[in-house]
Amino acid sequence: MSESSAGKLKTAAFVLLGLTVAMTILGGIGTICVAWFPENWEKFHVLIDYKPIYQSATVVTITAGLLGVWIAYNLIGRGKKWAYPAAIAFMAVGLITAGVKMYYSSQLRGSTAPTNIRFYLTVITLIVFLILRIPGIWEKAG
Repeated sequence: MSESSAGKLKTAAFVLLGLTVAMTILGGIGTICVAWFPENWEKFHVLIDYKPIYQSATVVTITAGLLGVWIAYNLIGRGKKWAYPAAIAFMAVGLITAGVKMYYSSQLRGSTAPTNIRFYLTVITLIVFLILRIPGIWEKAG
């Protein structure tokens, strides 16, 4: 892989990270109503008994998203070496919380949207980040 291609992959990884961070925050904020007030919407009544699970996932998702902003800033803006493994950890937490929400939503509501979008975006971002870590690519990407 040429340095130019590695640089483009690195740029794509940074763009994907930004999108993943944004979707994580928006996903957490978008779940607040369902996590705390499912009784206000008839189609979400099935979630009432699962409020603690949704509330925990929502708090963790929003917290992870805010940490993701800080991690992205330190990785992209400041080039801090610790930020790459922190970004991987951020994505792992995002996959876990999205996976939990998808499981319960699928079982209780029959639909995983819109959490599935965040889940798959995070998977794609993680794959690109792991490809970047391949030694030949990592050295050329800088």
